Amino acid sequence: YFSGKGGDLQLDVLKNIKPSTKVFVHSSQAQYNTPIVLSPPPRGMSSIVPNGPSIMSQIPCEKKELFIDNVGVPADMKATPEEANKIFMTSHMWPFSANSVKSYGDGVPLAAITSFVRRHLVGLAEEPMPRPSIAVEWQVAS
Repeated sequence: YFSGKGGDLQLDVLKNIKPSTKVFVHSSQAQYNTPIVLSPPPRGMSSIVPNGPSIMSQIPCEKKELFIDNVGVPADMKATPEEANKIFMTSHMWPFSANSVKSYGDGVPLAAITSFVRRHLVGLAEEPMPRPSIAVEWQVAS
């Protein structure tokens, strides 16, 4: 689980994004190659295709940022299907609860998103936040 293998997929629709568009891509390593459905076989896998780095390489924008977190992912990347599913669901649902939106990843994903919004959509002159310790992939626009 959590490897992201097979996540490099070309999507022609991404070529249609205008270069002036500002893009923030956030996902979690917890969503890479993990079971999303635990019902009897076949168990559904969430491959998150294309993965974040693949999406970033296809977007023709100058102002684009990427943050892939590893919240809940075991250091050895080993888990039972049930454990992997629970980690996946936590990483997938955090934006939809007032409590988890602030607590997921100690608030770091929310801070990264709001930093992007302030700098690129509101136009505030502030430095990007430094690379968080929970980032397995991190790219910021200048």
